[in-house]
Amino acid sequence: MRRIHILAGVCFSLMLSTMAGANSPGFSMKDKDGDTYILSLRYSTQGCVVELSFNDFPVAVIKKTTGFGGQPLNKWMRPGANTLKLMYKAQPNAKSCQGSFKIELSTRGAYSGKKIWSKIWKTCPPKPTLKVETITLKHAPTLLVWKATPKPKLSPSDKKAIYAKLKKIHQAYQAKNLKKIMALYKLSIQSSAAAFGLDASTMTRQLKTITASALKEKDFTMYPLAPQQEMVFKNSMGGRLVEVRTNKGEVPLRSSGIEFRSFFSYYKGVWVRVD
Repeated sequence: MRRIHILAGVCFSLMLSTMAGANSPGFSMKDKDGDTYILSLRYSTQGCVVELSFNDFPVAVIKKTTGFGGQPLNKWMRPGANTLKLMYKAQPNAKSCQGSFKIELSTRGAYSGKKIWSKIWKTCPPKPTLKVETITLKHAPTLLVWKATPKPKLSPSDKKAIYAKLKKIHQAYQAKNLKKIMALYKLSIQSSAAAFGLDASTMTRQLKTITASALKEKDFTMYPLAPQQEMVFKNSMGGRLVEVRTNKGEVPLRSSGIEFRSFFSYYKGVWVRVD
């Protein structure tokens, strides 16, 4: 069975069919028709170990001899200055080391777009080296994650509340309760829709259709949720975002064919899921 992240799958399919994207010093996130661009990071490496983050959100970790891919950045952008960090070094015993990175702004339906930042190197240092770039975006929406209250240090009660929310989501999927699942995704959908300039009601319908289809599959079964003491709560984005994984590095919510990355923010006095 295909392994997917439901909400990310919806967002990504919508992006491919309706947009694309990126930005740099003083670039507008709106095209001439007022539609939102897609901010995209594209990369390829050989013989390098690379860690990429955007506004302190871990975008990708490349540890293989060769790596290539792309990542939309809209969900973690903000108006004004945005920070891209690349930590890189040569792979042990690598015969050659090179990397290529670029950020693009793409219009709807375009596979690639206007390059607004790029970095190419043909040799990597043996020790970790940090490259920091600032990309200024105009007309970008202020997303839910940037409205959240920063929690750089999580208290036991914070972790307990986040785990309780995880448990509710797990129970909703386990019971195949589509109504509860959609209610738990409401803020997340609204934030994603704002990030990509999409209609939240359309996104909700598509997510509902995909989720209903997954729940109807005969082999759909939720794996047990690990106890709270086995969970690792990792802060990013200045404490505005918390990702939860198990102490084995696994996502906490998994079924026979679906993985659910779990991100939470403290918004208006409660922990909410925002991925």
